[in-house]
This record gives sequence, structure tokens and C-alpha cells, in this order.
Amino acid sequence: MIKNSQRQTGSAHVVIIIILVIAVLGLLGFVFWQNFLNKESLVNNSGDNTPTATPVESNDPYKGWKLYESNRDGYSIKYPSNWFLAAETEGDGPYIRNFDPENSSNGSRDGQYSGYPLGAKYLRVLVDKNENDKKNTSDMSTAEWYNALGTVDIQDMDPVKHLASEVKSLTVNGLEAKSAKAVFTETNEVIYLLDGADLYSIWLYPYGSSSDDEMKLILSSFKYL
Repeated sequence: MIKNSQRQTGSAHVVIIIILVIAVLGLLGFVFWQNFLNKESLVNNSGDNTPTATPVESNDPYKGWKLYESNRDGYSIKYPSNWFLAAETEGDGPYIRNFDPENSSNGSRDGQYSGYPLGAKYLRVLVDKNENDKKNTSDMSTAEWYNALGTVDIQDMDPVKHLASEVKSLTVNGLEAKSAKAVFTETNEVIYLLDGADLYSIWLYPYGSSSDDEMKLILSSFKYL
């Protein structure tokens, strides 16, 4: 009887040991499995730790506009696609108008100048290259002429005259510039910019156009090439 009891006790111990071994192995397996999942997750996430950028809608005010570049005079400017371009010629700059000059005689006339349709706007770009160290229509150099603009009355050729009292400073696409009033066949606002010895003049019609929202955008697109 004692021997049978000992055998039963020994068998119970063996069963308990087996159960404990299975439990320990199960626990170790669970821990290993958890560590494996964590490592795999780290590997998968280590490739890109930066947040995905949310696409930003384009608010480009020049979307659909056209670009005019002058390799001869070294500048570019943008203008609305429904405006009309007459490219530069040998002795003149480009004309960019909000009306078709071929049909400008149709409809109501502009109050300031009867040759243009009502609401007419245009710009024209000219460059004085300071030939022979002088501005073409002046005894001064382009730099001297620009610096004098706004300090004294200037008249290079009749009837174009810039009164010092009518000249104001402004910026065009971050560039220092001066605005002057000019009366020729119509009253224009002329924006002058000096780049080295090159004097750029952007003629605007009507006078005061630099305050017009559409003209402001056009002027803000001007840059040197």
C-alpha cells in the first residue's frame, strides 16, 4: 500500500512538473511573440517618420495668364489671357492692351481719350540703355536722370514733362521704382526702374493705373531676366 501511494505521489509530481513546463514554455512563447510583433511594427514604421503633407489648393493669382519675355531688353511680365499683345519692334517696346486695337473704334469712347474704347487699359515697356553714357533724350546719364526725378521738374522732350510734385516712390515686385505723370497724346502714368545703367519705363494708361487691382498684379509680375 505504501509503495502504491508513493507511485501515485510520484506520478502527481511528474504531472505537475509537466504542467509547469508547458506553462513556462507557453509564457515564453507569448513573450517572444509579443516582442516579434513589436520589432516588426518598428521596422515597418522606421521608413517614414514624417507626417504626410496635406495637399494645398493653389491660389495662384496668375493661373491662366500669359507670359511675355523680352530677351532683347532683359525682362519678363505676365498679363491676363484675354488681353491683346503687340510684341516689341526694333524701335519700340511691346503694347499689352485689354482691348483689341483692330476693333477699338466700335462702341463707346473713353472719356479721357476718344481713340480708346470705354474702360481701356494698356501698358507699354521701354528701356533706355544709356547710350554714350547719356540718357537718349537728356544730357544726363540714366542714373543721374533717375536720381533727379522727383527732386526737380524734368522735361526731356515736349510735351513729356515730369513735375517733381507729381512723382512718388513705390515698389514693383520688390524693386525700387518711381511713378511719374506724363502727358503725350493721352495722360499716362510712367513707372521708372533703374537696373544698373538700364532705365526701364512702364507706361500705363490711364493715369493712376498703378492703383488698379489688375494693373497691380501685372506690375507685380515684372522681373529682370
